[in-house]
Amino acid sequence: MNTITIDSISAVFKRKGYIMTDFNPFGIRRMDNEDLFTDVRGLLRKVNGAWELYQWNATTKPGKSALLKPVNAEGCAILKADQYINTWKLGLHNGHQALVQCGNVKVYRDNHKDGKLYLENEEIAGPASGINLHSVWCKEKMPDGEIKEIIGWDGVYAQVGNWSEGCQVIARPSDNVKFIEMCKASGLLKFTYSLFEDSDLI
Repeated sequence: MNTITIDSISAVFKRKGYIMTDFNPFGIRRMDNEDLFTDVRGLLRKVNGAWELYQWNATTKPGKSALLKPVNAEGCAILKADQYINTWKLGLHNGHQALVQCGNVKVYRDNHKDGKLYLENEEIAGPASGINLHSVWCKEKMPDGEIKEIIGWDGVYAQVGNWSEGCQVIARPSDNVKFIEMCKASGLLKFTYSLFEDSDLI
């Protein structure tokens, strides 16, 4: 993946004509089928007149298991690279702090079911679609068969699997905590998210 700097990411925003404010969450998608957290969740924000850049390992695309067996009969959702203005708000994703969808987004529907990524069959996904910005967490099956979450777990999964069906997912829970803390500190009620392709960074 190309090197990400304050100057390089600012240049991409400008080239694409995207809105830049003092708080700019973004993602960068690497077009591969490695089923790994090879993408970036980023944040470019201005504090006391100076720009700060943060970046974390993430995925912006589904893993192979989600592509092989999508939950939606129309196919696995893949968020289209674009800028989505005021489309997320603070909330919970399966009980975990996240930015939750509150506006329309554009997704592809991959229904090939072969584990490969196809950016086709574009459609609008409304707020109820649950295309959220969240992290992973860990659940384990107990000896009595009950599934329980492992509190305090801060690991990284070897594969993306079914963590994303359109969602933008940070690889490590503690990184998501930092991201959400900064979202809260921004004072914003709604958030604009920009998704780029790795090839956009020249």
